[in-house]
Amino acid sequence: MQKIRQPDSFAGAVTLICVAIGLPAAAAAVGKSEGLVRQWGDPDVDALPNPEQCLRLDAAYTEATGEPGPIGMIYAEKAKQPGAEDHKPAPIHQRLCDLGKQVGDVYAATTEALADGKVNSRERAAILRECGDVEQVIRKIKRDLRG
Repeated sequence: MQKIRQPDSFAGAVTLICVAIGLPAAAAAVGKSEGLVRQWGDPDVDALPNPEQCLRLDAAYTEATGEPGPIGMIYAEKAKQPGAEDHKPAPIHQRLCDLGKQVGDVYAATTEALADGKVNSRERAAILRECGDVEQVIRKIKRDLRG
């Protein structure tokens, strides 16, 4: 059995996503060609997905595997500052309250965006930020449950 290692680069994270969900699904997630997505996974090519594409690739990976997206994990590791706090477990009921608040924030942002019947790019970005906060709480819940 081959041991899958966690990537230590953005290119490695893209490759892991492509292996896990398939190159066609990864390309579809970002609306780009398979060739371009394959290049993103090549450490010898100076091409990487933009932040929006990274989020979409991670979301597709998480949806398919139930695991946190590897691109976000790489970013978090690279962005970690000395002395930054590590994960602190919390009681599940507290996490569920946090989750409820964050879902409410998504609902509020969506309701506000739809007030005029259309969603502009600023409103879409606000909704996506709120969805990211929901995902963050879910990741914390999973980490707490895994121990």
